[in-house]
Amino acid sequence: MSRALGLAIVAFAALVLAWAAESILPRRPPGGLRGLAIVGLVGGILAGWAAASLGFHMGPVPGGVSLLVALLGSALSISLVAAYTARFKRGR
Repeated sequence: MSRALGLAIVAFAALVLAWAAESILPRRPPGGLRGLAIVGLVGGILAGWAAASLGFHMGPVPGGVSLLVALLGSALSISLVAAYTARFKRGR
């Protein structure tokens, strides 16, 4: 599989996770679905890159991108942004 296909799968997974996060959150996050998808994509790529550089691969690895690690990175980055914006909007 090509690297582009792996990145496309990570982008799709980030979009699905962003949609799920947006539907769960009580308030609309800044940037909405598009913003959360970008944050998830960046988190997934960074997590996949970090895992690959450490030699850690978990699950399927299409195009050199470890999907489970990328999903965990996307979910973590979206969760952190959602928690930060919720805390910021409440006024701490």
